[in-house]
Amino acid sequence: MTTSSPSPAGKGASVSVEENDRIKESISWDDAKAYVVNIYDKINRGLPLEVYEEQLLQGFPQELIDEVNREEAGKAPLVRLQQLREQEIATEQMMSPEEHQKFVQTSPEAMVLNTFIPEVFDSNAFFSISTSREGMDPAAFVDASINTIAYLMSLGYVSGMWMTGPEHNAIGAKHPHDVCSPIIDGIPVCDRLDASEIILEDALVRATMHANQHGYYPPKAILSYSHPNCKCSINCWAPSTPEEIPDSAPGVPMFGTPEERLYYKQHIHKNLRDFQVDRWTVLSPIVYESESAKAGIFNQYSVVRGAQVYGERVRFAKSEWKEDIKPVAVKEGFIIKSEMGMYRPVPNTYFGLQVEQNGEHCRVYLGDLGRVIIAPLEKIEEINIKSVNFSEIDSNMYIKVDDTIGIVIKVLAEDKILCYVPDLDERIIIESGEIFERV
Repeated sequence: MTTSSPSPAGKGASVSVEENDRIKESISWDDAKAYVVNIYDKINRGLPLEVYEEQLLQGFPQELIDEVNREEAGKAPLVRLQQLREQEIATEQMMSPEEHQKFVQTSPEAMVLNTFIPEVFDSNAFFSISTSREGMDPAAFVDASINTIAYLMSLGYVSGMWMTGPEHNAIGAKHPHDVCSPIIDGIPVCDRLDASEIILEDALVRATMHANQHGYYPPKAILSYSHPNCKCSINCWAPSTPEEIPDSAPGVPMFGTPEERLYYKQHIHKNLRDFQVDRWTVLSPIVYESESAKAGIFNQYSVVRGAQVYGERVRFAKSEWKEDIKPVAVKEGFIIKSEMGMYRPVPNTYFGLQVEQNGEHCRVYLGDLGRVIIAPLEKIEEINIKSVNFSEIDSNMYIKVDDTIGIVIKVLAEDKILCYVPDLDERIIIESGEIFERV
């Protein structure tokens, strides 16, 4: 009688009952089970395993693994490392060159990534065609957010707020337009999530459960909450004090004294700020192993590092920056490297409102991003807009009230309009105005 334990090559290897008994005698069976739970916890939180951890996990008897799975059922999604690898291999085998080409051609964001950092696609690092449905673009299922969320957690980020994307107006508006599903108790899932607090560890657990249930890899943190093609994001809140940064955070000396660790945490904390993560936010070792200083990749840190930070906002010297509000579009696709180190493609299909500029860079709110970014001025161009009937109002249209112009984020119940207003640098709700669309 034998039980099967996966080998590193993925094929079954026989482990006898006698060998199981020897493992029970050489180390405590309970200690071994506790160790497996700890390894699973790292996998579920998206953290990398050490080589010795992978080898130990592969070497434990199946009887022990099964016992852990039974006892931990309902507490956390327990997935064996080999199962994840098999799913990843299956995903890679399903991606033919023709599918890859279709993927790139049907997504503006993928086109930009493929132009400037194609190595992110070389190993199918963050997308899975196996989750797609017939007739839907493969890019609708891209979600690279899990690595970024796991990285932010390692720096002490605990939670954030769900921010709805521009793809729908709320049910209850006079002119509803919605692509979000499912509808839960009459409310689209993204409306139900809007402004709710998201615990980042829960997001990773939920993503892993969803991946297990639907048989794909890697897990998708945003899509597990919502739906394919979701444009929502999670605004992750930075730790408020250096003490909230864990001792295991990147950059904190592992064997330092408490005073030394606090010193490094204080320096790390100065560079942390709230960070908005969507499904096109890329944090991949494959990118960092390549040459990052390429044409088309704009490093926001080169502009932000000289600024002073007040809460969530970055304020610039008045002598350098001047207000210059106007409707604009992205003239040429590029990639932003944020001051936090993550990458985000910005295709030439995006448009919005410029807020201010300094002759070289500009701050611009882009509707498809749902936030203000710093961009090279040469990549942005002014556009013309035309007046339309109020009944045609939709997300990413422009709205003018008196002498103030804003951009519509979504239409709420009773036709209240959530919009971004550059004059205030805020998202506010208004009830009327003149509506414009891009020419």
